Amino acid sequence: MGLSVGITAPDAPLGVLLTEVIGMFLGRLEFLALLNQGMKIKTQQSRILTI
Repeated sequence: MGLSVGITAPDAPLGVLLTEVIGMFLGRLEFLALLNQGMKIKTQQSRILTI
């Protein structure tokens, strides 16, 4: 979408490209699901350590 609409360009500054890459990566990862799993793992680890 970006190249055809004109939002970005192949010769965009490096900072712009990195921001786009990070945004796309986070969007694909569904970071809320990963955050949920991380909290579950942390809770389980704390239970194991207290036993």
